[in-house]
Amino acid sequence: ALDKYFVNDGMVKYYGSQMVEKAYFLKFMGLGGKWLEAFKEKFTDLIMMVDEESSDTEFQDKIYTLTHFIITESMYYQKWVSAESSRWILDYFVDNVEEILQTNPDIVAEIGICFMLCREYNVELLDKVKNYLVDSFDKKRGYIPRGKGKSLDRSEHTNIVAYMVLSGFEHLHKGPKLNNGLGD
Repeated sequence: ALDKYFVNDGMVKYYGSQMVEKAYFLKFMGLGGKWLEAFKEKFTDLIMMVDEESSDTEFQDKIYTLTHFIITESMYYQKWVSAESSRWILDYFVDNVEEILQTNPDIVAEIGICFMLCREYNVELLDKVKNYLVDSFDKKRGYIPRGKGKSLDRSEHTNIVAYMVLSGFEHLHKGPKLNNGLGD
């Protein structure tokens, strides 16, 4: 049943970042990486080549999914990720940085995090990301607003991720191991 779940066109197209997280969860639990590979193959076939035809929402969903390949592999900021295995994602971000800078501070911060998790300090891209985040800071509110309501609770994730990028972290910290020794 799971085999069909990870290659279902609708699931891949509309729930990509959640699908990546579920596939990595199964891998981390020692249940193998076959679903991650199946999803990755379906995602690249279905999504990666449609930029010209994509709506803004579809483009943003694609970027979120790409960031979650790296963020989830890092076990949510606990370990470094291979830049070589993530090259296809990092290159996509570099090639499309101007379009990505037209999205929102949350997406922009996440691509900055991805480069840092891969220890890829592409100065030009990170400088653009950092400048964008600083320019997005609302001095009156005291944070980077996100969304239509621009409320603090809606902006919390954005500000935490932006802080991580702007602080230039060089060390990661292990969290609790929740899989009882299974998997990675």
